[in-house]
Amino acid sequence: MNIAELQNHLDIRKWHESENNGMDMCRHMPYCDYCKGEEEYPCALAYERMEKAEAEKAAAEKAAEKAAPKAAKPAK
Repeated sequence: MNIAELQNHLDIRKWHESENNGMDMCRHMPYCDYCKGEEEYPCALAYERMEKAEAEKAAAEKAAEKAAPKAAKPAK
């Protein structure tokens, strides 16, 4: 899916969420924290930034888990 298609998909999803919630969901979707507003495809770019941030966080957690010392097994 290209960026314009992603924007269209998110716009439709946001419209349905707005209808279901009885309010404009702009600035209330999970990816809105990553929105810079004045972009050509604001929702799509915010969504991509959110996905990247989540992937980086998961990778950092996995690296930290791998680097953490293993708990010693209790002596019998």
